[in-house]
Amino acid sequence: MRLRKQLSDLSRKRYAAETSGNEGKVFDARISLADSALRNCAIASDYIRRVSKSIAGEIDAKNEIVTQSLDAIKKTRDLDKLHAWYTEDLAPFWNKVEQEWDIIAEMREKEKIHSVDKTSNPK
Repeated sequence: MRLRKQLSDLSRKRYAAETSGNEGKVFDARISLADSALRNCAIASDYIRRVSKSIAGEIDAKNEIVTQSLDAIKKTRDLDKLHAWYTEDLAPFWNKVEQEWDIIAEMREKEKIHSVDKTSNPK
């Protein structure tokens, strides 16, 4: 429930900033969303680590690189650079994390089904 409220607050803040026309507010709201997305990638990495430490390690390393590039943009407060970062760095990284998450979740679901089959139909 706390995550849902946090996401709702972030969305509300971004909407208010976008409609205000104030570039500083827009920048800050987009930075908050970016930071949230990177935290979510770290959380996904922790989940993935239960199955594959090597994939989680790759995600952690990429998260560090993407975070460092965002930190550089935070210093410049350049909205155009932030937009480019979203499309060139965050979006592909997020897609990769989501893809790995889905694969791991699918594997775990198949394992559950197989373990249930083995317990209900012992040989």
